[in-house]
Amino acid sequence: MPEWIPRQAEEGKFVMSLPNVPPKYKQLIMMSVAAVLHNKTCCKYFI
Repeated sequence: MPEWIPRQAEEGKFVMSLPNVPPKYKQLIMMSVAAVLHNKTCCKYFI
């Protein structure tokens, strides 16, 4: 397993655990990060 997968899972859990951020903005945050990192797999997942 690539070393970045567990870290990415933890970061996703962190974003989803933010209590004051509406769900639609949580998704936009994760989509933005995937786009900035040019991660095609994540971009396809969120579309």
